Amino acid sequence: MKINYLNEVAARISLTTELRKIQKVFTELKDYQVDLILCDNKKIQKINKIYRKKDKATDVLSYSLKETQFNPEKIAGEVIISYPYARKQAEELGVSIKSRLVELIIHGLVHILGFDHEISKVERLKMEKKEEYYLNKLS
Repeated sequence: MKINYLNEVAARISLTTELRKIQKVFTELKDYQVDLILCDNKKIQKINKIYRKKDKATDVLSYSLKETQFNPEKIAGEVIISYPYARKQAEELGVSIKSRLVELIIHGLVHILGFDHEISKVERLKMEKKEEYYLNKLS
């Protein structure tokens, strides 16, 4: 898997090492590309309103493109993270911003694999287990 990283916020945060590790462990997406975008609350709120009809900021959104009929570049999808939202969560959780961003990236990628925690409690537990699997592989 190749991650195309676009940082749209003023914070200059390097995720090179973390992204390299993530690319190695996500073998299900090895032949695909994923776009990773760090943005602000305003942008993620706009995207959330357009695509999910929820007019509020959120920490992470992800969209799978794997199953689209025309996908010659083999783009698996997009993971969009609100940096200010993630920074606030990191402070509340007492973890580093990099650690929180990695958790959110994993969360988004697991969505791209087809998991959805909003369907049911059983699906939420399956998704959490998959996230834990990847987080453990990164340790």
